[in-house]
Amino acid sequence: MELLAAVQGIEFHRPLKSSAVLERAVALVRSRVKPYLSDRFMAPDLEAARSLVASGSFAAGRLGSVWMVDQSAVFECDAAIRRLLFPCRTSAPSCRDTPRAIERGRARRG
Repeated sequence: MELLAAVQGIEFHRPLKSSAVLERAVALVRSRVKPYLSDRFMAPDLEAARSLVASGSFAAGRLGSVWMVDQSAVFECDAAIRRLLFPCRTSAPSCRDTPRAIERGRARRG
């Protein structure tokens, strides 16, 4: 359902184009499912989209490379998000820069 809604939403923004990989994905979906120009029974379209996904047509590398990710940047970002959501109560360097820790430090000083 989300795949069909995404493709339809992308097409609402035509004549604008997206990345080559995303355009290939849209074309792949449209090769099996026609645009929604009026109400119709969606079960065949949902089944067609399900079969595309199940066949691995959208698996990594099948449509082309979307992006290259530096794993260390992902881990750093993930660690920063965890520190913000779950601030620890230790004096470990990784916990000193959370907003709560900063506020506690200000309260102790002031």
